[in-house]
Amino acid sequence: MSIEIREVAQMNEQAIVSKMHEYLHIATKELCAWLGKMLPRVGEGWWQVCVIDNLSYVQRQYAGENGYSKLEDLDLAALLRVADKSWYDMRSFAFLPTRDRQCVRDMMKVRNNWAHLSGAIADKDVVLRDLDAILSFFESVMVTNKYTQGIDEFKRAIESTDFSAVFEEEKVVVKATEPATDKEVIQEKDRVFLTGSSETKGMVFSISEVDGTKKYEVFVEGEIKTFYDGQIQKVDSAPSYSWIDLNTLQSNLTAYEINNPSAGNLYSLNAARIDFVPYQFRPALKLIKSDEPKILIADSVGVGKTIEAGLIIKELEARNELDNILIVCPKPLVAERKWELEMRRFDEDFIPLDGGTLRQAISDAHRDEEWPVRYNKAIVPYSILDSRVYEGEEHRRGKQYGLLDLDPAPHFDLVIIDEAHHIRNGSLEKEKAYAYKCVRYFCEHADAVVMLTATPLQTSDDDLFTLMNLLRPDVIMDKEVFQMMSRPNEFIYRCSHAIRGAGEGWREVAITELQNIRSTQWGESVVTRNPLYADILARLEKEEFTREERVKLVSDVESLHSFNSMLNRTRRRDIQDFCIRRSYTVETSFTPQQYDLHNELLRFEYEALSKLHNVRCIPFMMSTIRRQAASCIFGLAPHIRDLITRRFNQMVDDPDVDLDEYDLDAKATSTLMALAQHVLALADLLPEDDPKLDSALKVIDEKQKQENNKIILFSSFRHTLSYLEKKLKGLNYRVAQINGSVKDDDRRDLRERFELDKSDPEALDILLFTEVGSEGLDYQFCDTMINYDLPWNPMRIEQRIGRIDRRGQKSEAVNIYNIITADTVDADIYSRCLMRIGIFERSIGECEEVLGEIGAQIEQIAVSTLLTDDERRMKLEQMADNEVRRMQELNKLEDEERALFGFDLSNYTAAKEIKDAESPWISPLNIQRLVERYLHDRLGDGQYIIGVSELKQIRLSKEARMILLEDFRKLSNIKSALKRRWENYLKGSEPMHRLTFASETASKERKAFFITPMHPLVKQAARHYATSNVSYIHLDYCSDDFPEGTYPFSIYAWSYVGLNPMFRVVPVCENDLLATELTDILQEADTSSSACTVGKGTWDGLEAKHITLWRLEKEAYLAGIQNTANYKLESISSNYRNRRRTLEQKIRDAFDEKIRRMYQSELNTATERYQLKVDEINDRTSRADIYTALITNGVIEVKRG
Repeated sequence: MSIEIREVAQMNEQAIVSKMHEYLHIATKELCAWLGKMLPRVGEGWWQVCVIDNLSYVQRQYAGENGYSKLEDLDLAALLRVADKSWYDMRSFAFLPTRDRQCVRDMMKVRNNWAHLSGAIADKDVVLRDLDAILSFFESVMVTNKYTQGIDEFKRAIESTDFSAVFEEEKVVVKATEPATDKEVIQEKDRVFLTGSSETKGMVFSISEVDGTKKYEVFVEGEIKTFYDGQIQKVDSAPSYSWIDLNTLQSNLTAYEINNPSAGNLYSLNAARIDFVPYQFRPALKLIKSDEPKILIADSVGVGKTIEAGLIIKELEARNELDNILIVCPKPLVAERKWELEMRRFDEDFIPLDGGTLRQAISDAHRDEEWPVRYNKAIVPYSILDSRVYEGEEHRRGKQYGLLDLDPAPHFDLVIIDEAHHIRNGSLEKEKAYAYKCVRYFCEHADAVVMLTATPLQTSDDDLFTLMNLLRPDVIMDKEVFQMMSRPNEFIYRCSHAIRGAGEGWREVAITELQNIRSTQWGESVVTRNPLYADILARLEKEEFTREERVKLVSDVESLHSFNSMLNRTRRRDIQDFCIRRSYTVETSFTPQQYDLHNELLRFEYEALSKLHNVRCIPFMMSTIRRQAASCIFGLAPHIRDLITRRFNQMVDDPDVDLDEYDLDAKATSTLMALAQHVLALADLLPEDDPKLDSALKVIDEKQKQENNKIILFSSFRHTLSYLEKKLKGLNYRVAQINGSVKDDDRRDLRERFELDKSDPEALDILLFTEVGSEGLDYQFCDTMINYDLPWNPMRIEQRIGRIDRRGQKSEAVNIYNIITADTVDADIYSRCLMRIGIFERSIGECEEVLGEIGAQIEQIAVSTLLTDDERRMKLEQMADNEVRRMQELNKLEDEERALFGFDLSNYTAAKEIKDAESPWISPLNIQRLVERYLHDRLGDGQYIIGVSELKQIRLSKEARMILLEDFRKLSNIKSALKRRWENYLKGSEPMHRLTFASETASKERKAFFITPMHPLVKQAARHYATSNVSYIHLDYCSDDFPEGTYPFSIYAWSYVGLNPMFRVVPVCENDLLATELTDILQEADTSSSACTVGKGTWDGLEAKHITLWRLEKEAYLAGIQNTANYKLESISSNYRNRRRTLEQKIRDAFDEKIRRMYQSELNTATERYQLKVDEINDRTSRADIYTALITNGVIEVKRG
C-alpha cells in the first residue's frame, strides 16, 4: 500500500478522508479474520457469549433484526467492541498483552473520528495520532507489518501538508451562563445550603407547612433531613462552574477509585510482573468479598498457587497497607529461594529465617512487645517450628522465650501457609505436633490467612477437616460440625450439574436437589435460611432461560456450598490446553563400531564395579553410564580414558576399599586391564560417521528454512551437549549451550539473543539445554524441541516440554522430535512405556504423583539383571498399562469427590468474573494519565516521563524530587520494599530512572519502577486529587447508537457501609441506555471545543432521578443486609449450639477436675467469642447505609455521520 507521488503533492481533505477510510476497511477485514480464529476456541457457545452478549443494546437489536449469524456481518465498531469485551475469554488460552487491548480501544476512537466526520478535519496532530493508532493495531494485535510502509508514507505526506492553508477551523471557548433566580422563595427541587454551614448543600425534596411554619425535607449528606424556616437558604448566586477536560475527568475518577477501594473491583489486574490468567484471580475475588479474609487454595500442581497468593497480597495492599506478612513453607522451597524470588515479581522483599534467627526474633518481640521490623516480611520453613519456638527453652543463662511467652502476641496482617498438607495431620502425629501448633498460633494472630495445597482431594476427610479447622475455627469448630456442614454439598453439586448440563427436565432435577437439602440438619437450619435459596427456587419456576441467566443460576447455587467462601479449587483439566503437541519419533541406530564400543564400555564398567562393590547394587550404579552411552557415544568417547583411570585408582587408592575383600589377583587385574585397552582402542578408532547426529541435522536443516527457525535441543548430559555444540558450530549454525554452570545473567543474555529475528546478525538459532539449565526461563517464541536423549522419569520430560508448551506460545502447535537409538534400553522404555502413557501428546493433568512413581519403576525394571530383554519389554508394557488405568481412576475419583467442594470451573465464568470486577479507571493507561497530570500540576510545565515505548524514563531534578519527597512523607509510615525503592530514588543523586506502566514490560525489566495502583507515586497522585469539589465537563461523542442531541449526565460515588462495605461509581442520565454505556463513552469521547450554555436547571432533573435511584437501592440494600445478618446469626448460632452441647457433655463426663476446668474454659471462650460475633454483626447491621457524593456534572453532544 504505497502512496503515489502525485497524491502526496495534491493532498487535500478528500484524499485524507479516503485514505483513512481505506485503512478502516482493511482493519475490519483483518480483525474479522483474527476473531474468526480466536473466538471459536472459547467454546461451542462463542457466538452468543462473546459476540451477541457483548454488543451494545442498539448493536444487539440491529443484529437480531437483520439475522446476523457470522462475524462478517458486523461492522468495525461492533468487531472492536467484541474484541475488547471478549479479551479475558481469549486470554484464558492465548497470550494477549494488555497493551494490545489498549490498541483495540484506541482504534474505537479512530473509527468514531472518521466514520462520523461531519465537517473540517481536525488538526494535523490528531490525524498523525490516529495513524499511529492504526499502525500499532496492525503490528501489535493483527501481528502483521504488510501495511507499515504505506502508513509511513502517508504519515510523511500528512507531515508535509500545510493544514492551516488547506483547512480552516473555528475554536470556540467553553462558557457557562445561567439565568438569574429568585433569591427569596424556596421551592421543591431548589438547591439550598445550611444557614450555619454554607458549604453543606442539598436539594429540597418536599415542602409542607406546620402551624404556619414551613417544613422542608432536604436531601443532604446522603440522606433526607428535616429543616424549618431560617435553617436553610436558597443558593441564590449564579454557580461558578469548574470546567475540566476529559483527561482531567478520567484522572479524577482514577484518583477516586484508588482513594476509595471497593470490594467489587480488582486492583491487582496488571499490577504484577506476570502474565496472568483469568482463573488466577478467583481466590483474590473470593477473599476480598468474604466476611473473613481466610481461604484455602486447593489448586492442582502447575495452576499457579504462588501467583494467586501474590495477587492476594496486591489486593489486600490496595485496601490497607500490609506491614507484617509471614510465609511458612517446606525447607526445600526456602533453600531454592522459590518464594523469595517469586515475591519479587510482586515488588515484595522477603527474608528467609533459620532456626536461630526465628528464635532471636521471638526474643526481640518479647523485649520490645512487637514483632521486629527487620523481619516484617519473612519466610519460615516448617522444619524449624519445634518446641523451642513454640514453648521456649530453659538455659543456664536464663530462658529462651517461645511464642507462648509473648504478651502481647505479635500481629500479622497476612499469614501464607504453603504446602499446608505438611501440617494437616499435625495434631495427631507427634513429630509434627509443634509445627501444627506454631502454624495455629500464627493463624490465630493474623487478620488474613491463605493456605495453599495441591492435593486435598487425595486425602481423607480427617485431613481436610484439620486444615479447615485451622483456617476457620470459629466456623469449623469440630469434626461433627464439619461433617454436618458437608452433607448438603452433595445436593448442591447435583443441582449445579443439572443446570450446567441443561438436559431434558433439568429444572425439575435442580428443584428436587435443592429441596433435598432440607433433609440435612445444616441444610434445614442454615442453607435454606439463606435469602438466595428462596430466590433460586423462585427463578427455577421460569420456563425459558438465556445462557447468561443459567450461568448466574450456577454461580448462585454454588455460592450456597458450605465451604464456598473458604475454599478455592482449580484443576488443570478445567483449563484449556495452551497448544497442540505433535510428537515425532526419529529412529536411528548405532554403526557396528559404535555398537561394539557401547557394549564393551558397559562390560568394562560392570567388571570394574564388581571388584569394588556389592554385585546387587551394580545395576543401579550403571544406570547413568548406560544412559550416557545411549545418549551420545561420540560425546562420551573423550572421557572414557578418565573413567577407566578413575576405576583403577579406586582399586588402589580408595581408603574405603579393602583390597583383601576382593579377588584382585594378577590374572583378574590383567584381564580387566586388557578389557580397558580394548575399550580405549575402540574409542580411538571410532569412525566419524554418526547416524544419530545425521538424524538430528535433518530436523535442524528443515527447520532453518522456516521463518521461525528456533530450536531447543535437550540432553541430560553435558558431554553430549559439548559434542553437539562443537559439531553444529563447525557446520556454521548459530548455537549456544546452557547448563547448570551458566550464570543467571548469561542465561538471560543468551535467551535475548535466541529471541532475536533470524535476520539479526547477533541472533542464535539453536539453544542446547540440560534440565537444570532450562529452569526459570520460558521460550514461548520457540515451537520446536529435539530430545537427543530422554530422561526415564516422565515428570522430567513434562518439565522439558513445559519450556515451550505454556501460555504465550505463539504457534498453534509445538513439535517434539524424540531421537531414539534402536537396540538400547532407552528405546524399550520409549516405545513400551513413555509412548503408551501419552506424555508427548498431552499435559500430565492431575496425575503428577503417579508419573513421579512411574520414573522409579522404570529404573527398577531397566537395570534389573534378573530379566531377559523380552521380559523387560513385557514388564514395561504391563507397568505402563497399569499406571494408565490408575491415572484414569484418579481422574474419575476427582470427579466424584468434587461433591465435597462443589466447584466446576469454566473459562467462561472465570473470564466473566474478571470482567465484572474490572474497573477501566485503574487501567494502565488511566494510571499513566493520573501520574502525568500530577507531575505537571505539582512540578509545573515540563516533560517528566520520557519515551514512546512501554519502557520509559522518569526524569526529575533535585528540586522536583524534594517536592515529591514532601508528598511521599504524607503517606503512611509503613515501609515496604516498593516504598523504600521510591524513597531511595527521591533522596538519591540520579535524576533518571527507568519505569513502565505495562506488566509485560515489567516482567522483563525487573529493575524498572512498575507503576501500578499500589505504587507510592500513584498513591501520592491520588491523594493530591482527593477533593469533594464538583467538576463540569462538555463532551462530543460520535455514535450510531443514540439520536443526535444534547444529553446531560451526572456521576455520583456511592459508598456502602455495613456488613458488605463497597464503593460504586454511579452514572445518572435521563436516557437509561446512555447511563449503561457511559463508562465506555468516557473512554471514546472528546472534550468539546464548542460553546456550552447551561442553565440552573440543567442537572436538577438528574438529581431528582438520583435520589429515586438511591432510595430504591438503599431499600434493597438494607433488606439484603438484614437477611444476610439473619442468615449469619443463624449460622454462627447453630455452630455455637453444637459446640456448647458437645462441651457440656464432656464436662458432665469428666472425672478429673483439671479436665473439667479445661472444658469449662473452652466453653467460656466459645461463649465469649460467640457473643462478640453476634454484637459485631448487629452493630454493622444497624450502621448499614449508602452515602453519596456528586463527582461530576456533564453534557454529551451526540453526533452522527
